[in-house]
Amino acid sequence: MDDFFHSIEFYTLALLVAFALLALIFGQKDQSPASTYIKAMDLQDGDGDESTLEMLSHENGNLELHRTGMQLRQDDTVNLVVTMGDGKMRLVEKKGLIGPAGTELSKSGSVLLDFVREGRYEMRYESDVTGQWRMFSYTHRPGNSKKIALKY
Repeated sequence: MDDFFHSIEFYTLALLVAFALLALIFGQKDQSPASTYIKAMDLQDGDGDESTLEMLSHENGNLELHRTGMQLRQDDTVNLVVTMGDGKMRLVEKKGLIGPAGTELSKSGSVLLDFVREGRYEMRYESDVTGQWRMFSYTHRPGNSKKIALKY
């Protein structure tokens, strides 16, 4: 029996077991493909210069976002590009149509996301409009809400 622990077969088996354990520990996790959606924001006259993002989960499963503190010209439009996958969500504000030159006004915008499933999300919100961003987590379930100040 003592000879078995010093044989080539024993070391070969030990090496195979070690490789199998490493594969289990460091193996690649299956990830679902990311989905991307583009939604136009409904813009209104601003309600202040404070740059915030407010999220509200509705009873019907929709997620509403309300954004304040955007400096835009009268005819500018803003789109929200949402990329989702595996409990992560990246939201990027992008200018759509750019109106003629003029005075910038404080605007607020809202958008309803009807494709977000209930659950906890690690989120990154970026604004190409103002250059501000924020990382945070949010649990989307009916009745939940959260207000976040965006920073440079």
